[in-house]
Amino acid sequence: MKRIPIDECPAGPEIDAAVAKARYSEIELVIDLEHGLIATSETRLCESLESGWIGWKSTLNGEVESFCLKLLKYSTDITEAWELVDGAGIQHAPSIYRIARWYCNFMVDGEQIESWATTAPLAIIRAFLKAKGIEFVEVPDETNTG
Repeated sequence: MKRIPIDECPAGPEIDAAVAKARYSEIELVIDLEHGLIATSETRLCESLESGWIGWKSTLNGEVESFCLKLLKYSTDITEAWELVDGAGIQHAPSIYRIARWYCNFMVDGEQIESWATTAPLAIIRAFLKAKGIEFVEVPDETNTG
């Protein structure tokens, strides 16, 4: 594995996993890129792989006890990417437009966050990750960042 800057990371499961970790930062996640799953524990992941169960388990008072969910395709699905913006603490309406490449910018805690990418969802999630203070993503050594 190698670490590459957010602005060089291509769309795909590695950057989607980084988004999931940032989105659920209060929970230690187990991520299985091969099966496209995120879980609250290795045990929950193994149980889900064996049974095919995907979902949330709650306590009697309704609090989430554990889960195993499909890793969302934030970097390629514009709907999933935009949902991140809603919970990112953005102070002004985000801008996204295309000038040869897609550009996304917004303000978080008085700081201008911006990103460029080949697609709108990728520009949005790169900006989201920057807003969360994430600068690098781990990818397999053979990943093309061209």
